[in-house]
Amino acid sequence: MHKNPIWLGLVTLILLVTLFFSVKALSKIRDYSALDSSVQAEILKWSVEEKSSERYLLNVDYSFPFAGKVIHDSETWRDLSFRNPWAAQQHIEQMQKSKILVHFDASNPSHSSLQRPFPLRESIYALVMIGLLAYFIALGYYVGQMGRK
Repeated sequence: MHKNPIWLGLVTLILLVTLFFSVKALSKIRDYSALDSSVQAEILKWSVEEKSSERYLLNVDYSFPFAGKVIHDSETWRDLSFRNPWAAQQHIEQMQKSKILVHFDASNPSHSSLQRPFPLRESIYALVMIGLLAYFIALGYYVGQMGRK
């Protein structure tokens, strides 16, 4: 491996960024896989939350039956934002007509969500950073071998 301190600092920095993205991706994948059960949700209340003058989010209060109990929870849909409250209200009207599943952890039903998207973006970022780290490590070994000849 190339012994230049600046090079080693760069590789260390890339390693730290790779660890950050990898831990973030693994955490989201763990959360995704923990929501292993699903059942139809009963929507109790929809509401629109204003985050800024041109960003509106949906809040949902819902309940679902599990093991003879009714579990209540609420969720803010951060991935789905609207530019005005009327568009958000139209989306609520469309969602009220459809059946919505709640995904939950069977061992801990209080951990539930109405949305269960796979963390694809975080996984791709982590894989790209792992590839970049491997490239720079291999390049460091290559330059180190060339310097000895």
